[in-house]
Order: sequence, then C-alpha cells, then structure tokens
Amino acid sequence: MNINLFIEGKHTMEETKTNDPLSFLINTFNLIYGGLRWFFAPAVPYLFPRRKLPLWMTRGRHVEVITANQITVFRTAMVIPISMLVYHHHYKTAFITFVIAAVLDFVDGLVATVHRRLGFQDSSDLGKFLDAFCDKIFYILTLSLVLLSSRYETMGQWAIAALVIVSLLSMGCEVWLAVVRVEDYYYNKLNGASGARELKAKGAGKLKFALEMVGVGGLYLSLPSSNHWSFYVGFACLICSFPFAVASLKQKLQQR
Repeated sequence: MNINLFIEGKHTMEETKTNDPLSFLINTFNLIYGGLRWFFAPAVPYLFPRRKLPLWMTRGRHVEVITANQITVFRTAMVIPISMLVYHHHYKTAFITFVIAAVLDFVDGLVATVHRRLGFQDSSDLGKFLDAFCDKIFYILTLSLVLLSSRYETMGQWAIAALVIVSLLSMGCEVWLAVVRVEDYYYNKLNGASGARELKAKGAGKLKFALEMVGVGGLYLSLPSSNHWSFYVGFACLICSFPFAVASLKQKLQQR
C-alpha cells in the first residue's frame, strides 16, 4: 500500500511531461508530495481509525466517523475559530489554527486513499469534489480576513494597491475554478461513467494550493502590520501561485 502511494506521485509526473520550468516545478512537487504520503501512510489506521457509531446512538442508522470527507468539512469549518481569533486580535493563535487547518488538507486526501485501500467504500467523486471545493472556500474566506484585518495606515499606497489587487485576482481565479468544479461534479452525476470528467486535483492545482496556503499563512503571521518578513514571503507566494492557477484551469477546461 505504501509503495503504491509513492508511485501515485510518480504517475502524476507523466501528466506534465514537458521540458518547461513550470512542468519541472510541478513534477518536483509531485515527487515530494508522493514521498510524504508514502512516509505518513502507515500511521493513518492508528491516528484516524474508521469506526461505526453504536446503533443506539444513531437510531438504527449505520454512521461511520473519522472519514476523509468529515475531515475535509472540519478543516473548512476551522475558518470560524480563525475569524474569531482574528477579530479579538489573537493573531498568533489564529496563525497556528490556520496552519493546523492547512495541514489537514494533506491529511484528508491521505486518509481517503488509505481507507479506500483498506476496503472502505466511499463516494470517490464526492470526496474529490469536496476536497477541491472546500479548499477554495477556505482559501477565499481566510484571505478575505487578511484584507479586512490589515492595518492599512501602516502601509504605503503601492503596498495597499498590490495586496488588494493580487488578493482579488487570486480569489477571482479560485471562484472560476470552483464554478468549473461544480459543473464537472454535476456533469458526472448526470452522465455516469461515460465521458466522466476528472475531479481530483492534479499536480498544478496541488502546488497552487500549497503556495496559496504558505502565502496566506505568511500574511497571518505578519498581522496586523505588513512590516514583517513573513508578509513579503506570503505576498511572493501568492504571486507565484498564479501560473499554476492558470495551468490548473487550463487542465480542467481541456478535458471538456
């Protein structure tokens, strides 16, 4: 099972087998991503054991807990405590909570793969859709919090304009990708296996989201002022995520 998880990352490299620098970065990321999945996979059955709730608790219904989809929804809902912490000016605690939520994005995909290999049957399309769609909701909401919480009086006019423009463009890309995701999901539901569109995020999308999470994390670490090294690191990561957002959107549209 663990070897297969690593091989999945190598297979993804075949999707972007060209010589341009963008593809090289995507392939390198896929290799690292696959290696991390291979390394942490043995711990999943112990840290995230799949369990059925007793029937007396569920009024006779079969309900399972600690599923990948539940982790996905939970990490998305973590935007609520993050926003409360930011509102009460607990910026460092908000940053730590954000990091935990970002790490859970890696965890839910790994849990889904390991549980599937252990024989648990889940809706694969629903899981892929939820993972990618919730990523976008979480990113847009957390980045919006940064824009609402920054002290613009400590920033120059060019810095304010750059932050707002880059953030709005980035969120616009995510909204576009979210619309495409929703259309693809319902297209698959209506058409079944025939001509099904791929819902799983590919290398470009995963690298894009990783850069976005580092970017927003850097902005959170710098709150409430922009006069901090992490602000510039975060801002640079948001800019660097644009080429991969375009590549991800291009991949999604090409399969139509």
